[in-house]
This record gives sequence, C-alpha cells and structure tokens, in this order.
Amino acid sequence: VKIGEEWTPEWKTRGRQKDNGGPFGFKQKAKIEKIEEKAGRKRAKISYEIAGVLEVPEERKDKNAKKQETEYLAKGVIVLDVEGGWVCASEGKGSVKAVASYPDPNSSDTHDLTILVEVESKIVEKE
Repeated sequence: VKIGEEWTPEWKTRGRQKDNGGPFGFKQKAKIEKIEEKAGRKRAKISYEIAGVLEVPEERKDKNAKKQETEYLAKGVIVLDVEGGWVCASEGKGSVKAVASYPDPNSSDTHDLTILVEVESKIVEKE
C-alpha cells in the first residue's frame, strides 16, 4: 500500500432491475491519498469516484421510448484501517438519475421524465 497508488475496477451487479432484468455496470477510480498512524494502527485515506449505468437487455427495452437511461454517480473519501480492513471514517455524495423520453401519440411532441435521487453520507470516528 503506497501513497498515490491508483486502481480502476469494473464490475456488474448480481442483482437485476426488477422491471427489465438489467444489471448495473460500474467503473470505479480509487486513489490512496494519505497513510497515517493513529492509536498505533495504520490508516489509509482513499478517494474514489464511481460511475454506473443500468444495462437493459435490448429485448427488454421499452420500444416506445425514444430515450431510456439510468445512471449512478458517486464521489467521496473513505479512511480504512490497513491491517483490519474496517471503515474508520467515510464521507460521500452520490446520485441515481433516470431519464425517459416518449413521443406523444396524439402530436409531434415528446414528453420527458427525469427522476433524480441524491444522497450524502458521513461516518465519523468517535474520539
């Protein structure tokens, strides 16, 4: 474990979205920002960014939709105990955004729907 070390894992969720059977595909970028000792234990401060997209199988996509996308974004910092692997502190922000566009069957208009869920979390260590 070295300061400045970076890695970029990619993975898909095992769970599937209930309406269309699609998994989320994620890509994460992480970097060790700092290593310090506290109470005789080494801790690593790691920054991260995660992006994900719902990967709907072609045969399960809504054929009436002009556009149908769901994306996940998150960014934050986590402090881990190096030997034990447990979380000492964490702070992050993220969102899930779903966008759909449908043509109006009675006109040339398009109707757009956007659903945005934003979250923030913070875990602080007891002094």
